[in-house]
Amino acid sequence: MKQKKGVIEGSLASFVLAEEQVLLAKERTMLSSMRTGLAFIGVGLVVAKFWADLIFQSIAAILIFLGFAEIYRAKGKLREYKKRLRNLRNAIRSKDTETLEKVWFE
Repeated sequence: MKQKKGVIEGSLASFVLAEEQVLLAKERTMLSSMRTGLAFIGVGLVVAKFWADLIFQSIAAILIFLGFAEIYRAKGKLREYKKRLRNLRNAIRSKDTETLEKVWFE
């Protein structure tokens, strides 16, 4: 199928739409991972506040550490997905079909 200069249509258009949907789904997943990390931190703080035994304090510290680690990991992935989505949208706005085909199909 021959494409006109600056027009995104056909299989390339459906691919771009699918790729954008996948990236948005990945962003939602990373945001839910951040919520899970916040839940770990919250549970760890509750355990630390209401139980004073050494084993419970250790469990609380582990939960809090895991929560912060999960948030940090999700933030890095989210930044990566946002950058990729921004690049995709910029290529769409400029209707640069050569860049889209080169970057996304290789």
